[in-house]
Amino acid sequence: MFTPRDGKWDLRGKKFAKIGAQLKGWGFMIFAPQRNCDEQTVKNFIRQLVQVYIGHGGQVQNKEPIIMYADPKKSVGTNIFELYKKAGNQVQAKPQMLFFVLSAKSPQPYNEIKAFCELNIGVVSQCELPPPPSPFDSTDAFGNRSPIETCGPGKAAILLQCLHES
Repeated sequence: MFTPRDGKWDLRGKKFAKIGAQLKGWGFMIFAPQRNCDEQTVKNFIRQLVQVYIGHGGQVQNKEPIIMYADPKKSVGTNIFELYKKAGNQVQAKPQMLFFVLSAKSPQPYNEIKAFCELNIGVVSQCELPPPPSPFDSTDAFGNRSPIETCGPGKAAILLQCLHES
């Protein structure tokens, strides 16, 4: 058993007792200009997320989820639903989780994303900010946090539990 330190869960070196579901249906939508968050950066993040998830005892069936840029001419909900459909079609199943890269830390589109995912399509969502534009270690993508730790205090276990229950 372990406890949080300084209000954070440190999952490094820990394995979950049981993760029943494989990570199969998932996708990424980028609500940021390509110059702020290129697709290769997201692919690096995905690769690291997969490694960390497997390191915690998880299984990943689909290591190349759908990656899309949001269309600024469409509503947030329409963009999300398109990602949801493509991620589901990729694996012929309902997506388990959707990730979103936002251009800034602000209430919108964060609130719309969370509400649409929870209320309209019933899927777990996670929002991230792109890394700073300066050079960074690609093994530490998205702001010097491991991908599972980007979820914040305790949320990694919640996200993994949601996968287990799906």
